[in-house]
Amino acid sequence: MINFILFFATVCFAFQVQGQIMLGQVSDFEDGTTEGWSNGASSPNPPTNVPTGGPNGADDNFLEEVSSGGSGSGSKMVIQNNSSAWTGDYFNANVNTLSFHAKNGGAEDLYLRVAFKGGSENTEIVSTEFVHIPASQNSWIPYAISFIGFNEFMVVNGSNSISEVILDVIETRIISSENGNSYSGDTIAGTLHIDNIMADITLLGFDDKNLSDLVVYPNPVSDVLNLSTSGTLDSYDIYTITGQRVDGGALSQSFVQVSNLSRGLYFIEVSNEFGTKTIKFVKR
Repeated sequence: MINFILFFATVCFAFQVQGQIMLGQVSDFEDGTTEGWSNGASSPNPPTNVPTGGPNGADDNFLEEVSSGGSGSGSKMVIQNNSSAWTGDYFNANVNTLSFHAKNGGAEDLYLRVAFKGGSENTEIVSTEFVHIPASQNSWIPYAISFIGFNEFMVVNGSNSISEVILDVIETRIISSENGNSYSGDTIAGTLHIDNIMADITLLGFDDKNLSDLVVYPNPVSDVLNLSTSGTLDSYDIYTITGQRVDGGALSQSFVQVSNLSRGLYFIEVSNEFGTKTIKFVKR
């Protein structure tokens, strides 16, 4: 299991621009449409709204996506959304997880990942975390794909940092990709049934263990940032709000000297053998 960290270090409901991604946004397909989910370019087999048979049974709508395999349009398992409801600033919306119900109606295993396009260069990134859905799965199962750390995406095209993309998403995708090395997903003859796609949040990771009680102080800080935890401290990394690493190394004491940093907002990522935790702090 990957190390879950608090990429969105505090749960504060920041001011939201109307019409952009918001915590709790959901596509439940009960309006009879695909709610903006498509294949993008012209496809011979675009996603369709199925009016019954979802997780809640009769009369529960869901989305069906069929990919043909082979080559050309419609050959890959990918759904995307460019609508205002699924684009914008995921960071300040505190959205770090997409949860959904799904089942696999095809004969090939699916490896679902979250992918985003954004930033000034339309950079494309794919999540390192995925959910494996075995072939011919007849039962609806709840899943969640979290993207809560700077290292939990792969840049597959473009020059923006991961943080710059997360702050300005212009396209959200769910793809099936076993290796995660393509924004378009794998070529596969498959059938995905999906419902209740939600903009969600993961607060604490299962791998935090002895770092779950980590506290940093003072905050704001001028010179020395103290680290308090019942666990061990092995290493740290400090990042800017845009994801640039500006300091880091091994920890032989329970404090970090930050006097050399410029004023502003930073994230300190602290690690030990059990996992990683990230906390936001202000340098004044």
